[in-house]
Amino acid sequence: MIELNILERLATLRILPQENNIVTMRLIRDLRQYLALNDDEVKKFSKENQLGMLDESKTEEMKSTVSEFTIGEVSKKLIIDELNKLDKAKQLREEHLALFDKFSEPSPNTE
Repeated sequence: MIELNILERLATLRILPQENNIVTMRLIRDLRQYLALNDDEVKKFSKENQLGMLDESKTEEMKSTVSEFTIGEVSKKLIIDELNKLDKAKQLREEHLALFDKFSEPSPNTE
């Protein structure tokens, strides 16, 4: 299980590849659907009268709204690989730091 807040979920969604082979693209599609905001979250964090446009004044609340996700090893490796690509290209941003820490943690069953 991995805990991600709203902003971490969005940052994860942004780093997922747009192109790959058929099997990986299906995995990415499923991962996007799994991590996507649900209807209640979209309503809660959208700007007034602009559904889907996140209200930056609610950033602290987005940081404190945490959900648990079970992410498989293949999906986790895909995310880590994308973070490593950003790191090698020196394109990591502050929003990626928490993701790097969370997804790089060893699995409890491998210790």
